[in-house]
Amino acid sequence: MVKEIEAREVKKLNSHKPSGRVDEPPAKRVLAIEDIIQSGIVELTPSEAEELSIEAQKRRGIYG
Repeated sequence: MVKEIEAREVKKLNSHKPSGRVDEPPAKRVLAIEDIIQSGIVELTPSEAEELSIEAQKRRGIYG
């Protein structure tokens, strides 16, 4: 799920960059998915938002 959203956002970000920048490593081109979401750059469906929230909680050890 995170990878799908990140890929979608990378595609959006890259569409506004000169073609030479597309060859840069992903770490230099893309913010961490949490930063993207917190910045409000990404548009999520309610189900995507819920799924990402659960994934984030699991990573932090506070889910289930």
